[in-house]
Amino acid sequence: MSDQTSDQGTTPFVILVPTDGSAISNRALLHALTLASTGTDVTLLRVIEQAEPIRDLWGHVEETGDERTRALLARAKHDLDALRDATPHPSGVTITDLVRAGDPTEQIGQVATEMGADIVVMGSHGRGAAGRATFGSVADAVSRSPGPPLMVVRTGQDDATHIVPGPVRRLVVPLDGSEVSRRALPVAVAMARRLGVPVALLMAVEQPRVGTPAFGVESFSAMGMTGLGEQMTDSARDVLAAARDDVITAGITPEQVTTEVISGSPAAVIEAATGAGDIIVMASRGTGGVERLLLGSVAERLTRHARCPVVLVREPAD
Repeated sequence: MSDQTSDQGTTPFVILVPTDGSAISNRALLHALTLASTGTDVTLLRVIEQAEPIRDLWGHVEETGDERTRALLARAKHDLDALRDATPHPSGVTITDLVRAGDPTEQIGQVATEMGADIVVMGSHGRGAAGRATFGSVADAVSRSPGPPLMVVRTGQDDATHIVPGPVRRLVVPLDGSEVSRRALPVAVAMARRLGVPVALLMAVEQPRVGTPAFGVESFSAMGMTGLGEQMTDSARDVLAAARDDVITAGITPEQVTTEVISGSPAAVIEAATGAGDIIVMASRGTGGVERLLLGSVAERLTRHARCPVVLVREPAD
């Protein structure tokens, strides 16, 4: 991500906004513009999959797949031009558009690399498996691919499933003590410097519970569980203190960096602690094993349920 301070340097900040042409996915552009300021280049991308030929009743080709694809690309370009022209944007922000043919996930990754995108912004289409539409599955696939940070915005048909775009007031970075989760810190610092907003570092601690003793097995005492919980909380404070030092060293003023240990299941308490004006910035997953599963499950739940956009810091593209 381009390292620009809030007073803006000369390096362009590049945002890629893939869309499927629907009104729902087009809302991602409005969220992308909340990240934009003078010197930002925003590119709208529409990917058209290769069309099948149209045949008559006797199997004769009336329109080839290539002909249909070219017609769809022309229509997509017309629609993107209209969206670009109809969208108000800040002075000094450039909006362009691009159409490509091929697999959407592959083309999004390829275009992001070609243009040196600092961030990709996509809609997720609502909550849960029942609400996932085709473009939502593309966002899922992109989130699992290497590349620049991906901001996923819950976009739905109504207020219950749609996050309304608005000014960014705070970046929230959940940590879990792993090196993988710390990958989000440089991205959060760069975003905070560009946007001039504070950074909140959070760590969720699930307090141990006193178990019911099974036959022949002695239960841990309540006192023992309390002691273990206090140790876990102290350890979390140490993790956050070290992360805070790193963020301050990277250029964020001390008064703009807060830390908080919260008790409970990570996804649930992070969701409860965030809302309008926030952006969650977190590593999407590790490189393997249990750590990958835990990070991935928390990130997936937050992209489905959080009341604010979620920036997933992915593995960098080769």
